[in-house]
Amino acid sequence: MAGLQSFVQHPRSWLVPLKATGLLGASALMLGAHYSHPPLRSPGRSEQSATSSVEILAGHADAITISRWSPDRTFRRVTVKEWGRQAALDSAQLATILKINRVDQRHARRGTLLVPDSIAAELSYSPLPESLPEFRGIPKFVVVSRRVQAFGAYEDGVLVRWGPTSTGKAATPTDSGLFFTNWKARQAISTDDPTWVLDWYVNFIAQKGVAFHEYSLPGAPASHGCVRLLEDDAKWMYRWTEQWIPGRGSAVKRYGTPVLVTGDYDYSAPAPWLALAEDPTADRVTAVELEVALLPHLERLIPHRGQAPPSLALQTGAFSGS
Repeated sequence: MAGLQSFVQHPRSWLVPLKATGLLGASALMLGAHYSHPPLRSPGRSEQSATSSVEILAGHADAITISRWSPDRTFRRVTVKEWGRQAALDSAQLATILKINRVDQRHARRGTLLVPDSIAAELSYSPLPESLPEFRGIPKFVVVSRRVQAFGAYEDGVLVRWGPTSTGKAATPTDSGLFFTNWKARQAISTDDPTWVLDWYVNFIAQKGVAFHEYSLPGAPASHGCVRLLEDDAKWMYRWTEQWIPGRGSAVKRYGTPVLVTGDYDYSAPAPWLALAEDPTADRVTAVELEVALLPHLERLIPHRGQAPPSLALQTGAFSGS
């Protein structure tokens, strides 16, 4: 990775510069509580016996407490009915479970959920590496793995946030490669469909209008090319990423935050994270995998003196998709 070491020696060309808010309050420890759907009912006696195998989720007086949960990174597959009001989780822990399942609150009401046997710090459940030593010296860097539908945000090679994504569906896949965040807006309206309101919009492929933004997360790639995020993640990304500073014409004085989109999602197979109950490493992305993905783009990480690479032509008026 000699190229990376060369890049690290040029830190001045980079812009150096929330805690995830709880998704549900204490009075709404169940999925869908902020939606118009009827609340999940408490299980009857026959259903309670079915939940005995998932005691870690029980919220009644005899529940196993958080301090007694298994410290191992293992998962169980449970139905929403089994979970329901029995989840003895605070809002931050609930957010972690949504991230593990790559869904938002509305879609979490469907089918089954993967729930860990322990509730630890959110970053401990990230499918992306905790650190990337070879990326030290890069103030900010975003990795998007299409294969496992997740993003990781790094500061000086250390993971500071991760979250689920919904990238492009099979007909409109999100482009892979190295890009840079350029312009952003608190809210944008899609040029493909004016009913698509895109909150916390951070564009990183100007010509195609591809961006990070808040939108529905169904647990699979479903966008028209953008990278959909949960609301809290989208807000955080909007505040954390840097905008570029354009020059004259297509020139760029300073680039925004680098974004590496990598990995291939298998649209014909079950999502990799659905196998976590059988294999706790099923959705892991290794540091070696990311380093190999970055190798072809090393030269583009070296400072460009006022001249944008071809893929970064200044077209800030273009945006579309969901």
